[in-house]
Amino acid sequence: MSCTRGWFPSTAETVPLTGSTAITILLPPIACYFFMAYLVALPNTRLWRTGLLPVALWAAYRAMTLLDMSNGDPALEGKNGAIPLIMAGAALRMAGWALERGHLTRIGTEKHSYIWDTLHLGFSLSGIGWDSPTAPRKSGRQLSSIEVITQGIISYVVHALAFEGILYVHTVVYDTPEILPWVLRRVLGILIFPGFMYTAHSAHYPILRVFGVVVLRQDSREWPDLYSAPLRSTSLADFWGKRWHQAVRHMATSTGGRILGGILGRSGFIMGTFVVSGLWHDAGTWGMDRRRGLCCSLTPFFALNGVGVVLEDVFKRSTGKKVGGVMGWVWAVSYMLACFLITFDAGCMEEYHQQVLMSDPDHLRIVKKISSLIA
Repeated sequence: MSCTRGWFPSTAETVPLTGSTAITILLPPIACYFFMAYLVALPNTRLWRTGLLPVALWAAYRAMTLLDMSNGDPALEGKNGAIPLIMAGAALRMAGWALERGHLTRIGTEKHSYIWDTLHLGFSLSGIGWDSPTAPRKSGRQLSSIEVITQGIISYVVHALAFEGILYVHTVVYDTPEILPWVLRRVLGILIFPGFMYTAHSAHYPILRVFGVVVLRQDSREWPDLYSAPLRSTSLADFWGKRWHQAVRHMATSTGGRILGGILGRSGFIMGTFVVSGLWHDAGTWGMDRRRGLCCSLTPFFALNGVGVVLEDVFKRSTGKKVGGVMGWVWAVSYMLACFLITFDAGCMEEYHQQVLMSDPDHLRIVKKISSLIA
C-alpha cells in the first residue's frame, strides 16, 4: 500500500486505556449514551435531547481520537479500530434518538421502570421492540434462554472454524501468488474480506444475544440473525435489506435515511442509509491507522450499492415487477463484485485483510490451538 497520508489524519496525543482514562475519556460518552436512551423514553424531552447531542458527540469524538488499545505497538495498531467503530455507532444512535419527534415506547410488553427501559433500549442494537418509525418489527419464533445459549455455542464453533479456513485461503492467495492466475487472485482477494467479516461477526454476535436474552431478559426476536443466508440473495435490496448485517441497520436508517429521505423521498432514504453505513465502517478503518488517516474508504462501495438499490426500485415502479429469481441473483453478485473492483485496488483489499489479522482474533483459531496442545 503506497498511501502514506490519507483523509483526516489525527495529530492527537493518544493515551492507553487505564483506570484513570476509562473514567475521564471512556465513561463520558457511555454516560451520555445511556442518559440519551433514558431521555428518549420520557415524554416531552426533545429539547433536552437536542441540547445534549453536541456534548455527547464531542465526548464520543474524544474517545475515538485519544484512546490507544495497542500499547504503542505499531504491530497491534489494528486493535484501535474497535473504539472508533463503537463510538461512531453510539453517536449515530444518539443522533437518531435526538431526531425522534416524540418519545419511544416499548411495543407489546408490560410497563417497566424507566431505568429498565433505558438498559433495554441501550442494548437493543436493532431497535426492534420499540415504536420508532424506522425500526424493524419482531418476526419469527421466540427462543428460550437455553435455545439461545445452545445456538450461540454452535454458531461460535462453526464460524470460528470457517474463519480459520479463510485464513488458509488468504495464505494461498497472498503468500504463494504464483499458484493462481491474477484474475482469480483478484476475485478471491475481494471475497476474503467479507468472508472475514461474516465469520468473525457470526461468531461474536451470539455472545451479545445471550447477554441480551439471559441477563437483560430481552425477547430473542429483538436479536435477529445478523446474517440470513446472504448467498441466496436474489437482488441488492434482498441482500442489504434482509440478509446482511441486520442488527445495526437501524442506526443508519434513523439518521442518514431519515434526514435525506425527508428531502428526497424514498431514493433519498436509500442513499442516506447507505452513505451513513459506509461512513460508520470507515470509522473503524480510520481507527486502525489514525495518524496516517483513511487511505481506503468503504463509503464509495456503499454509495454505489445504494444507487443499485435505487435502480431496482425504479425498475419495480416502471415494470410492476421486483428484481428476483436467478437473473436477480446474477445481477446482485455481478453488481457487488463490480463495485468492489471499481472502488478498491488490490492494495486496499490486502490492507483490510491485514487490519483484520492485526486485531488479533486468536480466540477464533480453534484448530491452531488444538494442534498446539497436541504438539
